[in-house]
Amino acid sequence: MLFAHNGSQLVTLQCDGVVRVWQIPSFEPPGYITRTTRGGSTAKVVGEDRWLIAGSTHWGSNVVNASLRRLKDGLVVAETPLIGLRERGHLLDAQITMDQLKLISLHANPVRSGKTMIAPDGTAGSIQVWEFPAGRPFGPSISLPAEPRSVVLHPNGTFAAVLLVNMDIVLVDLVKPGIQSTLISKQSSLPIDADTGVKPSYLHNGQLQFSEDGDFLYAWGIGKGFIVWDWQQAKEKYSTEFAKDWRVHHLAVSTTSKRLIVSDDQTHRVAIIDDVEGQIIRELEHTAKIRSVEFSPSGKEILTACEDGRARIIDALNVDSKGYDLVHNKQLLDAHFSPDGLTIATLTSELRVYLWRVRDRQWAIKPMAVPKGTQELLFSPDSQYLITMGLGHDLKVLDLSSFDGKRDLDLSYVTRMGELLSAKSIENGGIVNLTTAEWLDRWQMHKKVVEK
Repeated sequence: MLFAHNGSQLVTLQCDGVVRVWQIPSFEPPGYITRTTRGGSTAKVVGEDRWLIAGSTHWGSNVVNASLRRLKDGLVVAETPLIGLRERGHLLDAQITMDQLKLISLHANPVRSGKTMIAPDGTAGSIQVWEFPAGRPFGPSISLPAEPRSVVLHPNGTFAAVLLVNMDIVLVDLVKPGIQSTLISKQSSLPIDADTGVKPSYLHNGQLQFSEDGDFLYAWGIGKGFIVWDWQQAKEKYSTEFAKDWRVHHLAVSTTSKRLIVSDDQTHRVAIIDDVEGQIIRELEHTAKIRSVEFSPSGKEILTACEDGRARIIDALNVDSKGYDLVHNKQLLDAHFSPDGLTIATLTSELRVYLWRVRDRQWAIKPMAVPKGTQELLFSPDSQYLITMGLGHDLKVLDLSSFDGKRDLDLSYVTRMGELLSAKSIENGGIVNLTTAEWLDRWQMHKKVVEK
């Protein structure tokens, strides 16, 4: 064992070749917890990894705020106005532009009921664009004929896409706020089932994602099936009729391998799809509910989190590969590759986060406790931070930058710490017990170094 020069970390070298770094005394990375308001927590990292949007953007209370925080320490830079949001009804989702100058918020009808989810007179919900951080409305409130669910920004930042409860999508101009066009789905005229209607707080109840180049838009998570839109032509990129009966709550896109992965909650399977032609390449069976799916940064591997306690890593290109599993003792709630591809983070139902090294499939550090209600994990794009979120009040931000193994060690300090912990020392090639006086001398010397 070796201690870092300041005593804040312990490095252990195992006979099987595994090296672990432990944070002293908590044995986990440094970080902080930030509390959000009622209704559940969400987090998004923006501004080249410098900023964290933290807030309650799910069902629960109409006094809800979203804050822009400094990622390294959680310091609040700006918050949305409470009065303006209170007047507009429940906040269902929010997004901030990359330049942090505008915020888009989605709202239900202030007097919400089953009859207001779909309202042709435009009273089902609304969209508001705000000047940020000033908190002033930027343009009038935009009325909607169906309750909104989620919002994403186009890569060029000039407009946003908003998914409605009937799977229609409205494209919202952010330069001169207003609806510039609407994509009408085949589900638009179908009745809304109870789960979709009464549970907008479900973390995957309606999701959107633009392709990396911004040419295509993926919509899923409401009712059954999913849609891939060529939004410029207002038509589907390819038919997804094969998935019309699938309960799709998780979908991921790889631009590098031209692949798409989709999970079906009813059959517990994952389909790998050719994202050019829209054909199923391979289907993978799971034994329990699938909680997340994603591609590795290279697009060569697929990661799934399953409630059977296994995180499965599968070759996305070789249809005959069997892959391998990261096995846990409890149900998995989420799993993600770090953007640098070196680490996998997994979350279990016992509210523990595990960090695994991709190269040897071993723990990087001891499992860490996370706040009650945590459902999902988020890596910052630079892989330096890991953020928890979910249905509770608290977000936990873990700073992983100190676990890079590049810091120099002070040999005399490490030796002294080893002597203090073991009450032994090495003399003339042998190990001897320290007397009480010798131990106290070393302790006083350690205190002076720490205080300095």
